[in-house]
Amino acid sequence: MKNILPFFIGLRYVRSKQSEGFFSIVSGLSFGAMTLGVIALIVVLSVMNGFDREIKVRILNVVPHLTVNHNMPLASWRDQLGSVLDNPAIRSAAPFVEAQGMLASDARFEGVSIQGVDPGNSDSLALLDEHMVAGSMAALQPGEYGVVLGSLLARSLRVISGDTVLLTLPEMTITPVGVFPRVKRLRVVGVFQVGAQVDTGIAFVNISDGQKLLRLGDDIQGVRLSLADPFDMDTVLTDLGSNLPAEAVVSTWQQSLRSLFEAIKMEKMVVGVLLAVIIAVAAFNIVASLVLMVADKRKDIAVLRAMGATSGTVTAIFRVQGAAVG
Repeated sequence: MKNILPFFIGLRYVRSKQSEGFFSIVSGLSFGAMTLGVIALIVVLSVMNGFDREIKVRILNVVPHLTVNHNMPLASWRDQLGSVLDNPAIRSAAPFVEAQGMLASDARFEGVSIQGVDPGNSDSLALLDEHMVAGSMAALQPGEYGVVLGSLLARSLRVISGDTVLLTLPEMTITPVGVFPRVKRLRVVGVFQVGAQVDTGIAFVNISDGQKLLRLGDDIQGVRLSLADPFDMDTVLTDLGSNLPAEAVVSTWQQSLRSLFEAIKMEKMVVGVLLAVIIAVAAFNIVASLVLMVADKRKDIAVLRAMGATSGTVTAIFRVQGAAVG
C-alpha cells in the first residue's frame, strides 16, 4: 500500500479541480508547451534530415562523385587511369572539359561553369534525364553547339528550349582590329531541375564542342568517376593515389559542395537550438508550477507527515506529479 500511495496522491493532484485550479492551468499549459515543443523538434529535424538526403540524391545525379583533374589525350584516357577503372566500386567513368564563362540573353548576364561532357558515356549524367523538364542530354550532339541549362539559370536568362544564348569565355582572341574575348552562340536544347545550387551555375555542352571552345585539340581536362556508393570512396581514393601521376589532382563531391552542405548543417543546428530553447522554457514553467504546488500543499504535507508518511514518500508524490505533467 505504501508503494502505490505516492502514485495515487500524485495523480490525484494532477487531476485536481479544487482551489488549486490556477496551478492546474499552469501545469496544463506547461505540459502543452512541452508537448508541442517536442513534436515540433521531431517533425522539423525529420524534415531537415529528409531534405538533406533528398538534396544529396538529386545533386549526386548531376555532380561527379570523384573528379580526376589531369590533362590527357581523349584517345588514351583509359590507359592513363590504368587498373583504377577495374575497381568494382566504380560504376562509370567519363572524360570532361570545364571552363568558367558568362551566358547572356538580351540584357541579362549570368556567370556559369561550362561542363563539356559525353552524354552517352556517363551513367551519372544519364540519371540527369530523370530531372529534365525540357529536352534531353542526348540532344547534345557534337558540332551543333547545344547547351543544357539548369532551370533557375534558364529562368534568370528568360530562355526556353530552342532559344539561343551568347557564351563569353575569359580567353582573348587576337584579330586585326584588336583583342576580344572569345564568344560563341549556343542553342538551348534542354533544361534540368535538381532543386539546388546546381540549377543556377552549371551548363552542359558536348565534350567535342567544349574542346573546340577551349582550343584543347584532342585533349581533355580530366575524368569524372561515378561510384556505386558515393558515400564510400576510400578504396577508390587509395587506388587513384597509387596509380595516377603526381600532377593529377583528385577532388570529391564533398569538397566541391562543402559550402552547400555546411549551410544545411548550420540550418539544422540553429533550428535544433531554437526548438531546444522552447522545450527548456516549457520545462522551466513545469518546475515553477511544481514549486508553487508544493507551497500550496504545505497543509497536505503536514497532514501526511502527521499520519506517518516519510519525507521520501512526500517527495515521491511530487515526483509522480512532475512526471505526469512533464
